[in-house]
Amino acid sequence: MNPHISAILEAQQEAFAVPEFRSYARRLDRLKRLRKGLRQRESALAEALKKDLGKSGLESWMTEFSVIEASITQAERELKHWMRPKPLSGGLLIWPGNARLIPQPKGQVLILSPWNYPVQLLLVPLVAALAAGNTALLKPSEMVPNVSSELAGLIKDCFAPEEVALYEGGPETAKALTQLPLNHIFFTGSSRVGQLVYEAAAKQLIPVTLELGGKNPVWMDETAEVWTSVRRLFWSKALNAGQTCLAPNLLMAPLALKEKIVEAWNACCQDRFGGSLDLAEDLGSIVNSEHFDRMQALLSQGKPLTKLELDPETRRILPVLLEVEIAPSEEVFGPILPVQWYSPEESESRWKAMEAQTRQEGPLAAYLFSKSKAKKKAFRYGIRSGGACINDTTLQFTVSDAPFGGVGHSGMGAYHGRYGFEAFSHLRTVVSRKFFFDLPGRFNPGAFPETWIKKIIAFLMH
Repeated sequence: MNPHISAILEAQQEAFAVPEFRSYARRLDRLKRLRKGLRQRESALAEALKKDLGKSGLESWMTEFSVIEASITQAERELKHWMRPKPLSGGLLIWPGNARLIPQPKGQVLILSPWNYPVQLLLVPLVAALAAGNTALLKPSEMVPNVSSELAGLIKDCFAPEEVALYEGGPETAKALTQLPLNHIFFTGSSRVGQLVYEAAAKQLIPVTLELGGKNPVWMDETAEVWTSVRRLFWSKALNAGQTCLAPNLLMAPLALKEKIVEAWNACCQDRFGGSLDLAEDLGSIVNSEHFDRMQALLSQGKPLTKLELDPETRRILPVLLEVEIAPSEEVFGPILPVQWYSPEESESRWKAMEAQTRQEGPLAAYLFSKSKAKKKAFRYGIRSGGACINDTTLQFTVSDAPFGGVGHSGMGAYHGRYGFEAFSHLRTVVSRKFFFDLPGRFNPGAFPETWIKKIIAFLMH
């Protein structure tokens, strides 16, 4: 175990043991410092995002900085309410007394973040951890070195190491951090790495929040408005060059709509990027050559239905619709939307197959484009996923007072708003009683008829 990391963890444990550290005022102060530091480094972070991911300044603000700012604002506004003990209905069994649910900070937490939204997906969980009153160790992805370096400077400027400390490095650094005696681990990333984190945490019985990816299905039926539906699908696949855990992974659509869908996709590409990589100045790049090669391999497994244009040097790919016979075996995570067509005769069997697959795998998101009330009802209650959206994509992430998280293979636990605060808190039930009364028969139940005891307890518990 790294001696320096161990020393920092010990310093955090000592700081956390001081009651003042966990006070409302100190939590609020740390949130304000983070906001100030983020604003001071926003330009530098935007430039780093441009270097590592090809993100435009506007996209960086929309998908990174504005989300963090909103998270801090909500935490500042709601923190007193979140911290307040919640009265519970204890019933007559605890009379005379009361029961309360008291949120307590867990202690020392570790946040491991991915490369696709490297600022937001590190700092939004940190906001929740700080609001809950914890200390934190942070590990950004090594795949975005410029962003990682800027984040290290940000954390150093804002916090003392006994409050928050950031460690750069690769898998070995992450492995060393997960072996520490922590109180919670929050991981965002691939299912494969998530399993390793979960395994390491299990050895010490450390609770975890796992925010993983998923093969998010999209169903379109003949009642959908094609132009609007395709425009919204195209937007999701162009956002961050499709490198979004909520992005559609496979479109299933009626064969009768094929021509209209392809036409609409081409129109979207023309409107958004001038129909060419040369004109697509704000289209992001694939994170590295390995992932770009993976995109090329996927393209070879199907038939491009729209203009295929890619540049290995800049690692950019014009968003493309790809007709496939076999659904992708893994998450696409790029500007490629595989599509399968179904005939009217196949509609019911294909839908049932999608229901079965989502029950088995639990994708992070599922999408439906339809005007049919019956289909919407079947989608709401028959499809299993972490979250969902009807007649749009990705926007479920923006609902600030709703939990965001996966199910099954796409993760466990949730965050955002109060749910993030609770993810980093232990919700402790405390019963407080007075001395002057105890239920007759409590200490010597044999002195009363058994039927009496059962009836009294049944009455009091209801």
